[in-house]
Amino acid sequence: LVEKPFDRWLIERVAELAGTAPVADIGCGPGHLAAFLADAGADVTGIDVSPAMVARARADYEDLTFEVGDFRRLLRPPRAPGWGAIVAWRCFVHLAGSELPEAIAGVARTLDTDGYLALSVHIGDEIRHVDSWWEQPVDLSFVLHDPDAVRAAVEASGLQIAEWYIRGPLPGTGEENDRLYLLARRP
Repeated sequence: LVEKPFDRWLIERVAELAGTAPVADIGCGPGHLAAFLADAGADVTGIDVSPAMVARARADYEDLTFEVGDFRRLLRPPRAPGWGAIVAWRCFVHLAGSELPEAIAGVARTLDTDGYLALSVHIGDEIRHVDSWWEQPVDLSFVLHDPDAVRAAVEASGLQIAEWYIRGPLPGTGEENDRLYLLARRP
């Protein structure tokens, strides 16, 4: 996040909005975003479908909680009626546009009243495949989403969109296309 001041600003706001309520970082990957949330004061749990990613996150951030789980089957936190905030930073890039409404509705159901969903997705109308990332061989596909469709899925889930932003590419960071950032609240 060093080269991403907008991301840092928005994530810090999410931590502040959540207050003492639990926060879920869904699709947490290697845990760096969860660590940033924790440093910003959030009581965060990282959740990822990949056991290898969770193992890496646990090794790198031993003082934080990480769980293997599928965000499409997200449960409420064990000691609260719902999540105070859910951060979904690019985890929806692995879903087809037709899967977004159901996935976002499922995530939204686990928010506490006045809880927030903060999400970020790649913008576009294509699927991008990469064979190499950061000089490592990979086999990954990323779905770029239409901002109007994402906003419609969020509103259909019963959440109220508080604000949304479009950020341009960040050359040299591996982020070569526009991003949608959205913050929504459960009334």
